[in-house]
Amino acid sequence: MDNDVIVTRKMSRQADSQQLKVALQELKLSRELCNQLTREREENEKIFELSALHLQYDCIIEKRNKLQMIIDGFDQCGAEYENTSKRNSILERDLCDAHKQIAQMEEDTCF
Repeated sequence: MDNDVIVTRKMSRQADSQQLKVALQELKLSRELCNQLTREREENEKIFELSALHLQYDCIIEKRNKLQMIIDGFDQCGAEYENTSKRNSILERDLCDAHKQIAQMEEDTCF
């Protein structure tokens, strides 16, 4: 009987040892999966952040383009103003010359 008890205990210890080995393997596998999931989560967070930054970038580019169109419009208006101002100066000078010429002709006809 003592021999049977020893054999039973030995078998029980071997079974316990085997269960511990299986549990250790499962724990290692769980740890690896946990690490993999953590890496994937971090990668997904980076992708999400990059997507958010890309959306912000697109919005900023769109705003910049709209502002550039406004500035281009101002530049065009400024150029038109300059051209109109130059043309106006030329016409005023021509008008002044015409008045002088008329005055000279009137003076010449009076004598």
